[in-house]
Amino acid sequence: MNVEQLVDVDIARLVIPDYIFSHPCENRYCKWRCCGSGFSVADVVMEVSDDKRLEKEERKRLQIVHSPHMSRGAKLVKLADKLYNLRDLQQATPVGWSEARVHEYFEWAAKVAAGLRGTNRVMEDKLDSMFAERGITQQQ
Repeated sequence: MNVEQLVDVDIARLVIPDYIFSHPCENRYCKWRCCGSGFSVADVVMEVSDDKRLEKEERKRLQIVHSPHMSRGAKLVKLADKLYNLRDLQQATPVGWSEARVHEYFEWAAKVAAGLRGTNRVMEDKLDSMFAERGITQQQ
């Protein structure tokens, strides 16, 4: 199985991001291999990471702008992360979050996900179902 074939959201969520954060490495020299095919984990991490020096709203805006231009590996990670976060949000609303704030988060996630289209049908369909449950039309 290669990265493009990962369809189980929980596996994609666990294998890629959690592996990355638990195995620090020097930027361009860190490789994760899957069935003999390597890709630079550090490059994917750099691509999906927000610049924490920017204000929150700017970071969110940039995720929408950059999502269509990411590598396939980064899009897979971003899709899995959005799906995982939205599932968490459905199961337990964070303390202090109103229903309006949760809905705004879903609307923003739909805009990010629109730029990730064509990457993984299984994750995209699951996200579409979650958006539809909240009356959010997928942005194109």
